[in-house]
This record gives sequence, structure tokens and C-alpha cells, in this order.
Amino acid sequence: MGDKCRFVLNTYVGDYIVSTIGELWSDQSVRRIHASVHGDVYKTTWYKENQHLKGDDFDAAYMKKYGFEDIGAGNRKYETMVFKARKSNVKCCPYEMASSEEQDFRSWASAEEARKGHMELCDKWNFDYAEFEYTLFRYRADESKQEISHGDLHWATVTARHLGIDVPKEVNK
Repeated sequence: MGDKCRFVLNTYVGDYIVSTIGELWSDQSVRRIHASVHGDVYKTTWYKENQHLKGDDFDAAYMKKYGFEDIGAGNRKYETMVFKARKSNVKCCPYEMASSEEQDFRSWASAEEARKGHMELCDKWNFDYAEFEYTLFRYRADESKQEISHGDLHWATVTARHLGIDVPKEVNK
């Protein structure tokens, strides 16, 4: 579906790809079917009056009447998904999805919201998981809790809460 979207943001952060698409614009043949079937709620007067239009003229009339198509349920025009990434062998695209399992998802109604939300998800997923796990490991391994600086522990705790990871009760003190 992304290849039919006119709005595309794709960012590699940490070990993740944050991908935002929107403004779905299907082939004209698909838009003609949409207009003829869905028309004006059980009436197809718009399509009957405009089916003679060709090329850009049809596209302009369709855009004025219907706008961009929804990407999915819930009247959303834009969506962002986060995927685990790996290095690729393609020179122009150094990273690719390691799995199609989404790590995070958001939907948006406008291009402005989509761009802002994309950047917020980039910030959320742009951190060093190895450092985070190491800090929590050090905390759990060191019974005296003296080895870890307050700043490191605070950083790990805030990050864990941000990701919805349970933080040990003793850390919350």
C-alpha cells in the first residue's frame, strides 16, 4: 500500500525503522470503481456526471469530491509503524525490516499530525537498548545498589516506563 501513498517518511533510529505513510491515491481504475459503487450514498449521480472525464480532469474532480482514501478503518489518512531493523545488502537503502511484526503503531488525521507523530516515535525508539539492558542488569546484579549512579538508574527507569516495561518495585523508591 505504501507505493500508492503520496506521503512517505522512513527513518532508521536505534535498531528500528519508523515508517509513516499517508495520502493514499489508488490507480484511476480503482478510484472509478469506488466512485461508481459508493458514490453519493446509494446514488451514483456524481460518477454518472463525471465518468466522461479523462486523466487529470477526472483526478481533479475526484479529489475535490472524495479526497485521499482512508488507509484503514477509523477514518485515518496516515499511519506510522515501527519495525525491528537490520542491515541490508542494498547500497541505496542500508537498513531493512528484520521482521514484519510491528513494535509500535499510531494513526493520524492530517499531514501535520503525521509528521509530528513520526518525529515523536523516532525520539521514543532512538535509544541504546544494550545500554538500557546493561544498566538494569547492573542494578539487579548489585545487591548494594551502590555501583550505579543515580542518573543511570533514573535514565533506565524512565526509559522502561516510557516503553511500558515493568520496573522492579525497589527501583521506584
